[in-house]
Amino acid sequence: NLKPDIFTYNSLLKLHVNTRNVIEAEKVLTHMKSAEVPLIVITYNLLLNLYVKLGKVEEAEELIERMKTTDTVFNVVTYNLLLTLYLNEEQFAKAEDVTRRMTLANIIPDRVTNHLLLNLNVNLGKIAEAENVFKRMKSTDVDIMIYNMLLNLYAKLGKEEEAVTRLARVGFD
Repeated sequence: NLKPDIFTYNSLLKLHVNTRNVIEAEKVLTHMKSAEVPLIVITYNLLLNLYVKLGKVEEAEELIERMKTTDTVFNVVTYNLLLTLYLNEEQFAKAEDVTRRMTLANIIPDRVTNHLLLNLNVNLGKIAEAENVFKRMKSTDVDIMIYNMLLNLYAKLGKEEEAVTRLARVGFD
């Protein structure tokens, strides 16, 4: 008699996430609860990822509230998923709130987070904040896409001199 464990359920959940099947993914969660299999942050993040892919803000927010009631500790992936959702849906105030909560939770931004934060600040036209994110990034995290984001911000704000200076730093004369 084989019984599914957390890994089995998470694999099944991942399948439904990849096929964008919300109904079946939610059934997996319901089954896990009835089988008394503990829901861990990875499990929640899988479902959150599905909601992000589908732009389901309300469902994602409800899931976050469920996670809070079960004392699930959010990780950097959870915050990155929320940032992605709010950026994709152009809900920049909510994205900024996520960054504040992330700071309060002492979550250290990773490469993905820095890309998302840079994107957020570019969208908001916040040049100082974008520069701070850029300065905080490791040199291995900085690629041409990062420079392009900053150049777009300078262009958006009409900051030609800063754009030229930034281009010179990457060897574009």
